[in-house]
Amino acid sequence: VPLPDALAQVVPTLVGNFETGANYNLFPLSDEIKGGVMICFESHFPSLTREYVRNGADVLIEMTNDGYLGKTPVLRQHLANAVFRAVETSRPVVRVTNVGISAYINERGEVLDGMESYTQDARVWTISKSHARQTFYVRFGDWFAWLCSIVSLALLFWSFRKLKTTALTEEWKLPIYKRNTKK
Repeated sequence: VPLPDALAQVVPTLVGNFETGANYNLFPLSDEIKGGVMICFESHFPSLTREYVRNGADVLIEMTNDGYLGKTPVLRQHLANAVFRAVETSRPVVRVTNVGISAYINERGEVLDGMESYTQDARVWTISKSHARQTFYVRFGDWFAWLCSIVSLALLFWSFRKLKTTALTEEWKLPIYKRNTKK
């Protein structure tokens, strides 16, 4: 929320604010297994799951209230974000929702078991310690994406510059006007 302090004085009961935490604490699931917990829409942020795995998470857990989304395609999109987080980190994702799509997603991004939205059901999934190495994304983050963006912009700039130079060169080759040489 922009200007939270100023707005809190005007509308004290309606204004809240979110702040990022200082640490990426892991949730101990057993003596050996640790989980990184995402709450609600935090699965939209790959940097969060990256830090959990860098800190030793064996599994990613997403707890979310998808009720505000209604019966819309956004429920599947929210699930798709969890699939991306599994593939990026090579860690399974356990997704638990109140009315959305609860699912167990393996480290390859395959939804092995899931429940449809707006159904009452219960599942028990066995989670084992992850022995997967850190993925390229976990080790290097968004550097590859930034590099691709910079190269793309440079190529785009170069192509426009070349096009403009070519157009100017071609313009000088064309006769601007025809002189009347007959007298």
